[in-house]
Amino acid sequence: MNKIVKLILKSAICLCILTLSFIVANGESRASASVKSRYRETLNDIYINGMNVFIKYDANCTFGGQYPSEKEGCPYYLSPQDAAEGQVKYVDLNNDGIKEMVLKTNEDWHIFTQIKKKVRYAATITARNGGGWLYVKKSKKVFIVSTYGGRMTESYVFRLKGGILKKVCMIGEQVMFDANEQPYGEYYYNDKRTSEKKYKKINKKYVKSAVQVAFY
Repeated sequence: MNKIVKLILKSAICLCILTLSFIVANGESRASASVKSRYRETLNDIYINGMNVFIKYDANCTFGGQYPSEKEGCPYYLSPQDAAEGQVKYVDLNNDGIKEMVLKTNEDWHIFTQIKKKVRYAATITARNGGGWLYVKKSKKVFIVSTYGGRMTESYVFRLKGGILKKVCMIGEQVMFDANEQPYGEYYYNDKRTSEKKYKKINKKYVKSAVQVAFY
């Protein structure tokens, strides 16, 4: 096979690869647009009519004796005004290739997903100090709501599967001071005191290297 024929074959292969890449990317783009379109329909309805939501989890450490918290397990009405003043982000929370819609209002995270091209409201998570921050760790198929207050950093790990939201675990680290005003750490796992070793193990598994989802 001469050099000219080889060059033609290489060019043809490259062209095929580029064409296939364009087809796949174009298909993914259309699918993504359809997913967002369905979410926007739901969102527009909430902007007009509001909706009844359910606080499934309170992402606040309750080791002080309040468990579950007063908010956890309670429904409430999300008004059109609060919804309209909220922030919306489309992000894949469970690494299944389909983006969820997260509506953040005040201290609450409202999670919506899609199953068989239908929008489903999963649940609401509430958290102190403005709701904290949202992170995603794709390798573990989890997302994290993290807050800070009273020298206490808390990370609540969640998993969304089949439209059902479940809490995986909670870890916390609090800076304390001894009689000589020297700082030391207290560590928590699932709302109970734990060792620094266990805290670091769980933190490395679920929280470390997680990517923050920016809300503006």
